[in-house]
Amino acid sequence: MQEIDMKILSEVVQSEHGISDSYIAEKLRLDLERVGDHFVMLKKDGFVELIRTFDGRYSAYPTSEGRLMIKEPGYMLRRLTGPMMIQVLKEAVEKDEGIPKPEKKSITDMLDDLKDNQYVSGLSTAAIFEIAKTLIGFS
Repeated sequence: MQEIDMKILSEVVQSEHGISDSYIAEKLRLDLERVGDHFVMLKKDGFVELIRTFDGRYSAYPTSEGRLMIKEPGYMLRRLTGPMMIQVLKEAVEKDEGIPKPEKKSITDMLDDLKDNQYVSGLSTAAIFEIAKTLIGFS
């Protein structure tokens, strides 16, 4: 979950009774369409419920999972899966300008293979980091 998602979700959870995308856009100084996109992704992840307003915008309401994500710090760690961790690592590699392009492609291909492996989803976060470090050659 990105930092902006956490900020938006925190606002939704604080509201308890729903909050509009326009309110969040103004409060967090974000583009209204971008807030709507984040609302949709938060719904997809099960953290909010959405209602379309008469003008086609959204109002978001926290789910119990969304409240836990904000109010209980350890909840997010228990929710992480192997593929999620691998995806975050892949994005970090893609953004790193210090990795040469051919090496970057090799690393991201290995991470894609690992992410798609049926056994990875059952691994703990610590195990995933160790595997990724070994694959990339940091061990």
